[in-house]
Amino acid sequence: MLQASLLPLGNQEILTDCVYDFYGLRLAASGVDSKIKIFRLNESTGEWAFEHEWKAHDAPITKLSWAHPEHGSVIASASFDRTVKIWQENPGQSTSSQSRWTEKAIMTGARGSVRSIEFAPSVFGLKIASIATDSLLRVYECLEIYSASSWQLIEEIDVLTLGNPPNPPSPALASATPTHLPMNLEEGSPPYASSIHRPSTPTTLSSPIGSLSAPGGIAGSNREADSGWCLSWCKDKWQGEAIAVGAGPEAVIKIVSLPPAPQSPILLATLKHTSSDLRDKDYPVSCVSWAPTAGRSYHLIATGSKDTYVRIWKVSSKLNANGQLASSGDETSEEWEVRQVGEFEDHKSNVARLEWNITGTVLSSAGDDGQIRLWKSISNIWQRIGSFNTHHAVEEVLDNQDDVMQSI
Repeated sequence: MLQASLLPLGNQEILTDCVYDFYGLRLAASGVDSKIKIFRLNESTGEWAFEHEWKAHDAPITKLSWAHPEHGSVIASASFDRTVKIWQENPGQSTSSQSRWTEKAIMTGARGSVRSIEFAPSVFGLKIASIATDSLLRVYECLEIYSASSWQLIEEIDVLTLGNPPNPPSPALASATPTHLPMNLEEGSPPYASSIHRPSTPTTLSSPIGSLSAPGGIAGSNREADSGWCLSWCKDKWQGEAIAVGAGPEAVIKIVSLPPAPQSPILLATLKHTSSDLRDKDYPVSCVSWAPTAGRSYHLIATGSKDTYVRIWKVSSKLNANGQLASSGDETSEEWEVRQVGEFEDHKSNVARLEWNITGTVLSSAGDDGQIRLWKSISNIWQRIGSFNTHHAVEEVLDNQDDVMQSI
């Protein structure tokens, strides 16, 4: 049966993010007080106990991410102070949280607040992707895995222009989007070259914050509230490195393949949000979650939007007999087929968070309405199987709750 317990947060005003570790036995939480709190589950009682706390940033934290345990106890944090920080636990140190969790690296390249981060599947090494309000997708790789230090920027992609035909930048456009710096175009480069910058030399990112540039901006919008930034890695190692990412006011999620250098990243597919109620505008995507494949021949990707909808997409890649992406020969065509298989408006408010279970069969969604809802495909039809909220714990679980919980 569905059960709930309360975290001992003390006087914490507002939580901004919380995330489980790989085993679901520890929980990292962050808030507007710029601190990270660690809780541990007592498996015998089912209660969560406070373990550690430390101040991690100079501004509210936006996102947290745990690395795979084969890399040790490593947490990444992103913040409105435009940085991503890597923290590593030292169990042999004193019980003081500040000394037990050590800052190993700091990424300072963002020209806006960093809104989403996520570690790559461990099969690809210790890598992390971030998206900031400058709408640049950045991928970093750790060069010293065991110490979690010395990180290198290996990809930097302008999500807003990714997949668009290259056009010479006009003075008017340049002045309208000061945070989008022009990229150099090489003769004979593919259509997406204008969106991609692969650093030519390794960059070690472990220095202090230093000076920061002007706040990031989005063309056609003066408010960050009108936009959304999110990302999620593909969990299937056989597919290769791929990321679903959304940025700015666009009502789309772009799926980007990251082949080994010197090949350029490829736009595989675009998930286009079109409101079904004939609203007068499209709303940005606020969150995205890529489901584990669990042996399926296709991918499931869930998206949440500020138009209040949760959407589930079935994405099929084109692979040849060698398991490689089959190229159509047309550099401007997208390689994957996309079909929407579910659309729900139960939250009736902005959808803020999406998570899949370990088999990719049950989706949980959280909205600004304070509700958490569970979704599952039954007889090939996606439907809600339960819901609860933060005030009354379990609010509703459908009549078939026993069968449902056993299938989760």
